[in-house]
Amino acid sequence: MRLLNVMVTVKLDEECLHQIADLSPELRVTDVSGLIKAECKGDFSSKDKLDVFLAKADIIYGFTFPKNLVARTPRLKWIQSTSAGVEHILGHDLVQSPVQVTSVSGIHAIPIGEFVMALILMFAKQAPLCFELKKGGNGKNSLQLSCTRKLWE
Repeated sequence: MRLLNVMVTVKLDEECLHQIADLSPELRVTDVSGLIKAECKGDFSSKDKLDVFLAKADIIYGFTFPKNLVARTPRLKWIQSTSAGVEHILGHDLVQSPVQVTSVSGIHAIPIGEFVMALILMFAKQAPLCFELKKGGNGKNSLQLSCTRKLWE
């Protein structure tokens, strides 16, 4: 069984890291977010340590990526970006490499649609007024009339 080394470049809590690792016994998940953050701020004191991790990386998951990524990751096969756009990492060396780059583009399409529909219904049915009437202790009839208004009125 060949292990796949997943380097996580974004800070995740321990539970999330364990959930990723639990997907398969072939995954070894390493949090390198602190090393990446330091390097992005110009602190190269841990560059050698980061390079050791990157040299073993098969998969990188995150938003922030180190400079010279392709040269520092000879085993890299896949980058999963946590953002919808990946333009910030698509340098010439990465575009010319066999590394697959994926993003989370479209991941929020259904929840946003659901949220918009909920808001449309909330305002069409005067939900804010209903909440105020209920808080104010007004009569049941006032509450019932304002909350049962038809959408097409």
